[in-house]
Amino acid sequence: MTQFSTTSTSSSATSPHNCALDALDVDIYENETELLLLADAPGLTPDQLSVELEWPLLNIFVNTPGEGKSSRSIHRQCKLDVAVDEAKISAQAKDGELSVRIPKALSAVPKQIPVNSA
Repeated sequence: MTQFSTTSTSSSATSPHNCALDALDVDIYENETELLLLADAPGLTPDQLSVELEWPLLNIFVNTPGEGKSSRSIHRQCKLDVAVDEAKISAQAKDGELSVRIPKALSAVPKQIPVNSA
């Protein structure tokens, strides 16, 4: 089973009690062909979210613009320990959730090798 480590940082001029988004909860699921990252993103629009891969780190940035005390910035970092197909990574924000599909590289996908009789 693949293990993932995550770190989170945030900065705000307001106290946590005044912000709708205090943290970015992230779940990562894995199957044979891909990783699926799901993050709670209530009230956020795609232009407030940014996803970057700096191997082996997947970075998620949230920036909610505002003036003075109403601006908010969150950074969540996930360390990947499986080879991925960087060109096919996709992200979508919908219904308060950010989903990032991270296809595994062909070299990381298990391949069944037939056993023949002699």
